[in-house]
Amino acid sequence: MVFAVTQKKDQFCLQMPNKGNCSKTTMKNRKLPSSADLFQRYFAPWYPSTAPAPTATRPDLFIMTETNSQTLSLEQLQYLSPELLEAAQDQIAAMTKAGLEDFNEIVEFEALDVDVINAVLENYERKDVMELLAESSPEEFSNPYLVTVCVFGAMLGELFLQEEGFGWLYGFPYYHSIIVHPPTGLAIPVFDWMIKRFSEDAIKVNLTEKFEYALEVVAQRSGEKG
Repeated sequence: MVFAVTQKKDQFCLQMPNKGNCSKTTMKNRKLPSSADLFQRYFAPWYPSTAPAPTATRPDLFIMTETNSQTLSLEQLQYLSPELLEAAQDQIAAMTKAGLEDFNEIVEFEALDVDVINAVLENYERKDVMELLAESSPEEFSNPYLVTVCVFGAMLGELFLQEEGFGWLYGFPYYHSIIVHPPTGLAIPVFDWMIKRFSEDAIKVNLTEKFEYALEVVAQRSGEKG
């Protein structure tokens, strides 16, 4: 069963996508665009002119700044105006709430973990992502592809928040937000992870290894800083 996530009356829900006239056989044999191409087509146009978009998705992990044994302050790092900050917070909170509710309709679970996200992602193979792209106009901000990717990104962010020491550093558009581990300065662009997963670059990638590796890097850097 394949689901698309769409925005409806300021809420997010999972629903069966329209198949259109696309052949399943054709879609199965075709390759998806790269994450860089998909980012430029669906995500980059919504960045404000005052803050040009990145040219492609960001690395899975990067160091924001060396902390020199001091813990970063997310409040001090936060660069959005109060209005944009509230908008980003509300958008991600709404997506997370809807994701938790709707994921439970697909996979029964008591607590969110990486296995739950992987189980839902099993519904999005190459041909299924092709269907999403066929339905999605880059000119519509709430198109099924962008919103589906971002709901998964919000859920991945929630997964990291369950671990000690992680928090959101909000950005604009909301999918420019990243998860940060202030004690080590490690940044995790969770929405970019999902753009890659919904592209040819990582359509077959299981999130478990990436998630566990990120936690290992945090543990290693925490140990180095004593």
